[in-house]
Amino acid sequence: MKALTAITLIIVTITIISGCRNPQGRLSVSGTVTLDGEPIADGTISFEPAGEQPIKVRSGTVIRNGKYTVPGTSGLVPGDYTVLLTAQKDTGKFVKMKNDLDGSEYEVREIMNLIPPDKAWQRITVTKTGKQTFDFPIKTK
Repeated sequence: MKALTAITLIIVTITIISGCRNPQGRLSVSGTVTLDGEPIADGTISFEPAGEQPIKVRSGTVIRNGKYTVPGTSGLVPGDYTVLLTAQKDTGKFVKMKNDLDGSEYEVREIMNLIPPDKAWQRITVTKTGKQTFDFPIKTK
């Protein structure tokens, strides 16, 4: 009976340890995003595979106070990626819109993109070794 309990404990331990491993070799990715030297208060960052990669992995996360972290469990495999950065700001103004169905007008809050389209797309290369830190200092001025 003791042998059966010991074997069960070993199997459970091995299962737990192997479940914590990262079978696809995903890596944690982190960094900062600034706009004209100031941290982006809130935004998003997404990573799309670029080029030929044996394993196509997409990922993304939020940017808070200029920082982002994608943990290894949902991180990236080594390879090239296209990065899309987004950040918006409520201008405090309202804009009139027209309903396409009935022609009625209504107002919505105006939201302004902070990152210009020509700066929103970036490229990175994730490598197998080293810390995967990517900073994006966006300059519009």
